[in-house]
Amino acid sequence: MVEKHIVQGCCPLDCPDTCAWQAHVEDGKVVRVEGDKAHPFTRGVLCAKVNDYPARTYSPDRLLHPLRRTGAKGDGQFERISWQEAVDTIAARFDGIITEHGAQALMPVSYFGSMGAVQKFAPMRLMHALGASGMHGNICGAPGLALLGAGHSIGLDPDEYDQAKLIILWGVNVLTTGHHHWHFLNQARVKNGARIICIDPRRTKTAAKSDEHIALRPGSDAALAAGMARVIFEEGLADLELAGQTAHDLDAYRAQVAPWTPARVAETCGIDEDIVVTLARQFAAAQPAMIRCGVGPQQSQHGEAFVWGLSALC
Repeated sequence: MVEKHIVQGCCPLDCPDTCAWQAHVEDGKVVRVEGDKAHPFTRGVLCAKVNDYPARTYSPDRLLHPLRRTGAKGDGQFERISWQEAVDTIAARFDGIITEHGAQALMPVSYFGSMGAVQKFAPMRLMHALGASGMHGNICGAPGLALLGAGHSIGLDPDEYDQAKLIILWGVNVLTTGHHHWHFLNQARVKNGARIICIDPRRTKTAAKSDEHIALRPGSDAALAAGMARVIFEEGLADLELAGQTAHDLDAYRAQVAPWTPARVAETCGIDEDIVVTLARQFAAAQPAMIRCGVGPQQSQHGEAFVWGLSALC
């Protein structure tokens, strides 16, 4: 008789959804993974990457043993070695580098992605013990993390999305990279008649499903945020008394965005002036409005100005 049971689990990938799942196990082997139907966020649905976890886990192409390159880089020539040989090889290489150049010549470079938090941080105790160098900042989303470190809030819980009457999805393709969020965004449409505006240089799946798509020039996001703020100031659309209870430098902010006229923003972003003015008015008028910011716009020369600009705009 086949022994069957279900293992409750959680997706390990670096993803804003972090889905709850159930692995169906038969005779010690996972035969199927599905989303947990009882989980209020996952609601029984997983993404395409996670749906085929069993296929990837048991794939004949999966590496199960250490390999050592025997030919030139790119030639694809490797030989299988034991785990002990692998550990000894790495240790000897580390020792040689430390002896010749010092421990700071070693620098671990990794991020979450498919590794997840556990695997990312696993080697760090060793690296710290050796005295290796460390990265200043982050590979992904560094401006947003710096903003959080300064005490600014840059997000809200997905189950609060349905309170919004205007939603700006700024540089984020939720239907591809975090599709569970769309359920909550769509609830705002049903509940409040909310409009969803997608700001993205590309015509993504999310842009196609939104009520409006603003295709601005890549890397010009900070200029659009500044232009929106200027319109809000100039037309008296902001509650400055309320804003003053949170921000101590409103006058400095106003002076900073003053040069960003709709005409200048339009030229910088490659969009019409009317879009800048209309977006600012809609954002100010909606009670409440929300911005869901992605990582993409942060990965540019003006990424820090972008995240600070959105925080100030809100």
